[in-house]
Parts: sequence; C-alpha cells; structure tokens
Amino acid sequence: MKILRQLASVASLSLISCAVLAAPVNLIKNGDFEMDDPDVTSGGFTKVAAGQNTINFWTVGGNSVDLIEDRFGHIDNVSVDLAGSPGPGSISQSFSVVAGQTYELVFDYFRNPPGTSLTVGFGSLDPITLGVAASIVRNQSYRWTATSNGQASVSFRSGGGNSGPTVDNVRVYAVPAPHSLALAGLALAGLLAVSRRSR
Repeated sequence: MKILRQLASVASLSLISCAVLAAPVNLIKNGDFEMDDPDVTSGGFTKVAAGQNTINFWTVGGNSVDLIEDRFGHIDNVSVDLAGSPGPGSISQSFSVVAGQTYELVFDYFRNPPGTSLTVGFGSLDPITLGVAASIVRNQSYRWTATSNGQASVSFRSGGGNSGPTVDNVRVYAVPAPHSLALAGLALAGLLAVSRRSR
C-alpha cells in the first residue's frame, strides 16, 4: 500500500512538472508565413495591397507589402518584405491577453538592401524603431505586461523607400510567472525525494 501511495505521488508530481514546463504556445497565427506558400512562387514575390486578406491572419496597412520566397531578402522560405511594390506597408495581428500576464514578442528581421527602418508595435509599448543597418538576419525580442483583459496587437511597419526590412518567424508567448517556475522546481525536488525513498 505504501508503494502505491508513493507511485501515486510520483505520478502526480510528474504531471504537475510536465504541465508547468510544457512548451509555450505561440499566440500568433501564421507567424512564419508558411501558410502563404501557395500565394508566391519560389524566387519571386507577390504584392499584397492594404486591405487585401492574402496573408492569412494578418492585416496589411500602408500601401502594400510583398510576400517573398527564397529571394529579395527572405529569411526562412516565405517572409514579408514591408517595402511592398510600392510601399511602405505594414502588417498587424491581434491576440488575447490577460491582465497581469507578461508576454514576449520574438521575431527575425533582415535588411533588404539598401534597407529602411523597421517600426515595431507590441501591446501598449511605445513604437520601437530599429535601424536595419547590416545584411544579417537578426533575432529580436521584447516583453510587455497587460494591464487589462482583452485584445492586444503586434505590428511591423517599414520606413519609406523601395528596399525595406523583411520579417519572419513572429512569435508571442505568455511568460511563465516566477511562482510557476518555483512550483515546477518543488515538484521536481519532490519527485527526486520520493524516488530515492522508494529505493
């Protein structure tokens, strides 16, 4: 009977640890733009004008953006060139948030020579303008804490000019709270203790 209780404890602690340490869920849909692969040929580009719904789950603003694949400053297969034809353009998407929860935005960006600035919007943060000065793929992240339940958005906008920044692999995650990480640590410690005791 004692062994069964220990096994039950081990099982419950394992479930708690797995739940807390599970991979975070991306709140952005089609953040890698791979759903749009049929809309652009390899080595080519497809103009998407403001208001068109060609890019799944994203809203296009400004003048236009280009879906690009395997050329024109693409990052990973299909990417978005914010300069458009002609631009500049923008893309945005909304996601649900919970008051008090911290969220992290992660994305890749690149300079499509000669390149123009990239302005990023995330939740209620002031717009962030990045100079895209070198032809190298960069990864960027920002954190923001929601103050109320509802919808927030992420957006990317190009500066003027015909050769704008490209973006890809956009992710937004809920950041685990410190007490959740502490709970995971306690669960793992308990799991080890029960395991040693059963030996």
